[in-house]
Formats: sequence, structure tokens, C-alpha cells
Amino acid sequence: AEESPRHNAVVEAVSRVMPGVVNIATKTRVQRVRYYYDWWRDNWAPYAQELPLQESAGSGVVVDTSGYVLTNVHVVKDAVEIWVKINDQNGETKVYQAEAIAGSLTTDIALLKITPKEPDEIFTAATFASDDDLLLGETVLALGNPFGLGGSVSRGILSSKSRRAETGGSKLDIPDWLQTVASINPGNSGGPLINLDGEIIGINVAVLKEGQGIGFAIPGERALKIATDLLYYGSVRAPWLGADLQDIDRRRLSGTPLQEGAVRVVGTFPDGPAAKAGLQ
Repeated sequence: AEESPRHNAVVEAVSRVMPGVVNIATKTRVQRVRYYYDWWRDNWAPYAQELPLQESAGSGVVVDTSGYVLTNVHVVKDAVEIWVKINDQNGETKVYQAEAIAGSLTTDIALLKITPKEPDEIFTAATFASDDDLLLGETVLALGNPFGLGGSVSRGILSSKSRRAETGGSKLDIPDWLQTVASINPGNSGGPLINLDGEIIGINVAVLKEGQGIGFAIPGERALKIATDLLYYGSVRAPWLGADLQDIDRRRLSGTPLQEGAVRVVGTFPDGPAAKAGLQ
């Protein structure tokens, strides 16, 4: 029989990735430091008072079948309890406890590990698109847990491959974010941005409050590299050129005008990336 047109590329991509998308719930301990008159009023009460645990929600995506989950640092920062909810391929909802393995505030990428309920339990992991496999204007899908409502899908296009934005008043160390018109709402943070092949091209991170339909995602290959560094080294390893550079004045060198801020290579490290690339 002819296949229903309802089973299009969007539906196929969502069905492939959604079992690896997790809803993250956290509880965070907050302290309130009392004023001087509070201290007198409460008659020798502790100076720092613990408030009830604050609850929040976010998203993540399983990137390894053993249960490693990629999300944003601001989703799990200061959490004392982390719980993830997964809707598996059979439509069954399962809830697991998870722990934060490592995170990088400057990149806003965190790595969690799900605590399995059974030995050798296997989780459905999403796959990443090839490096820089991005088409401007292609259809993209944002998956996540907006406003704690549960697994949700929004559709849009890839608006830009190299936007720069600020979050929380400070610029992150991600130089080129992806921009999309797919709806990214509070709670979507940490969820995947995927293409129609069901591959991760980004990790949802922020929206521009002043605009409409302007959301941002950390590029997938960069998020994967950060997660790998966090897993194996416990921190993000900065790229290394392997060369000593020296600022030079703007002037003509060999008849060629130099741009302002040009540098001269004064040395390279043996067997370093610069030396292997032929930089002299």
C-alpha cells in the first residue's frame, strides 16, 4: 500500500531522536543571609538560613548508549538532585536519577550520567551531524521540555550559521552560535537542534528576548568536542597553535600592505600543529 504522506521527513527525524531526548528536573538548595535585625528577632538563629529547595526544569540529549547526557550548565548548576525522564521507543516513560560529571561555565555545556536501574542497561543515543554539515535555510527541529510541559517539538529553519550573542550579561566562549526561528522557550535549554536526517547540529541555549523567533544553539561539533574534553580531562582543553607570535606595526612587507593587528611568527614548537602545517 502507498505510504501515508503524514510519514514525512520531519516525523521520521523526530521518531528517531526523541527516545534520546530527556526532560531534566532539578532541585537546588538556596541560602538567604539574614540582616542584622533578623538575627536579633530570631534570637540566635543561624546567620545563613536555608530556604526550601527550588525546582527547575530543562532538557538534555543522550549522546552515549551507557547513559551520558549532554545539556547546558545553567540547567543543572548548583543542583543537589537531578532527575531525567525518558520516553523510550515503546512509548513507555521512565524516570532515572542522574549526576553531574563535569561542566564548563564559559561554554555552558554540562555532561550528566544517568544511574541505570539494571546492569548493562542500554539507552537510545542520538548521533551528531558531520562537522560543518549545515545548510543555510534548511529545515531544523528543536526538541526539548519547554516550561516543563514534557517532550515537545518545534519546527523552523537555520537562519544563520555564525551569530554572536550574549547571555546573562557576559559573552560566552562560543564564538559562532547557530540561529534558528524554531521556537526555543524556557525549558528547551540543553535539548538538541536536529536536521531532517535526525542528526544533532546544535544544543539549544538561548533566545533573544527583544526579538521574535530568534533562538540560538551551540554548534553540535563544538558541543561534542567540549563534552569529550570534559569526560576524558575534566575540563575544556583550549586549542593550541604551537607557535610564538609577535605583534608588528602596520607597514609594507615585501611590497604587500599588512592589515592592522598583523603578527610575525618568531618561532614554532617542534612537532607542533604550526610546524606540521609548514608555518615558518
